[in-house]
Amino acid sequence: MLTKVIIYAYTQRIYSSRQIAKAVRENIPFMWLVGRQRPDFHTLNRFRSQRMKDVLETVFTAVFQFLADEKYISLEHYFVDGTKIEANANRYTFVWGKAVSKHKAKLQAKVHALFVDIEAVEKQE
Repeated sequence: MLTKVIIYAYTQRIYSSRQIAKAVRENIPFMWLVGRQRPDFHTLNRFRSQRMKDVLETVFTAVFQFLADEKYISLEHYFVDGTKIEANANRYTFVWGKAVSKHKAKLQAKVHALFVDIEAVEKQE
């Protein structure tokens, strides 16, 4: 249950354990994920830093890749400060194997950078 909450919080750009605990108390999607339980920020932080530290990045990457493969999320458009920046359009309908491996490597790098930022937020708490 805690893994689901943390993964969902990361997808919603909530990284602080105190903010995740607040979301569990106030947001309906979080309440549904936890089954109306209320883990406090100590529990979330202990779980994240002790039990799941080595596994969480791999799980997050797998979930993110699954969502991209199933076309629930698109990695083609990025939004920065309300400005839409489109990626270059692909003229071809087929995908090269090298492009797929390059895409996965970029995704891994982005997720790793995200987790470095999350660890910095954890240390500030």
